[in-house]
This record gives sequence, structure tokens and C-alpha cells, in this order.
Amino acid sequence: MNGVFDLAIHNYGKEKLIGSAHIEIPDALTAAWVDNLQRAITSKVLADTGIEMLGITIYAVNSSDTEAVGHAGIHSENRRGKPDDPGCARLLPGSGGQNDQLRR
Repeated sequence: MNGVFDLAIHNYGKEKLIGSAHIEIPDALTAAWVDNLQRAITSKVLADTGIEMLGITIYAVNSSDTEAVGHAGIHSENRRGKPDDPGCARLLPGSGGQNDQLRR
């Protein structure tokens, strides 16, 4: 996961919090991988915070068009986390992190 943006949390009364977020991921990932990631995120956020994530919007980051990637550098210093960062790796399917156990 390259980054998380536009996190919104809504309070619907006593003990009912609903959240949504936009995430950036590499464009080469499969639909199955993205589905596992979304499930891992929703499970982890619910377990850790009690917030039910009902909406995760996916933005694919271009990684194959070198000309476009070169022009995207203006935004790259603002991205938090990279797929190989330990904090992000715990959420990645197949990383051996806590969330792999949630899917079993």
C-alpha cells in the first residue's frame, strides 16, 4: 500500500462508528490480492478501533509507463509508506503478518 488518504469517520450514536478511506496501491496487483487487502484492512481496523470500515476506495498508482512515472515525482515525497515498509507489510496479504491469520 502506497498511502491512505481522505479518512472519514462518522458517529452514528453510542458505539457505532463507520469509516471510509482512499488507498493507493501499485497498478500491477490482481483483483484477488486487492480483495484480500481490503478484507485485512477492515478486519484490523475493526479489531483495533471498533470502527467498521464500509468504504475503501482504491487508486492504482502507475508503475509501468516510465514517462508518466517520471512526471509523478512531484507527489512521491508526500506518500507515506511503501510496500516494503514494515508498517505497511503487516497489512499485505501473504506477508506473514497478523492479518494473514485473520483470513484463515
